[in-house]
Amino acid sequence: MPENEMTLQEFYDYAAKHDWYSEYSDDNSMVMKGRRRYKVLSEAAEALGPDYEKLLIEIHDHKFSGEAWETKQLPMPARPT
Repeated sequence: MPENEMTLQEFYDYAAKHDWYSEYSDDNSMVMKGRRRYKVLSEAAEALGPDYEKLLIEIHDHKFSGEAWETKQLPMPARPT
């Protein structure tokens, strides 16, 4: 993930493909892989600026809302154009 050259669209695609639920895996290697990938996402968002940080939060909030979380389902943000 070459963060200094990443467009907002590329970041969205990368974040949308992330395994947001890896923390719940019984396979510790999957948990660790998910943590490393999320760290890359988080650090990239911080380095790239507030639009990236906001997008990451919105995707996170979508993934962790809804019936399974006993909350209203928040919308998935639209892919930036």
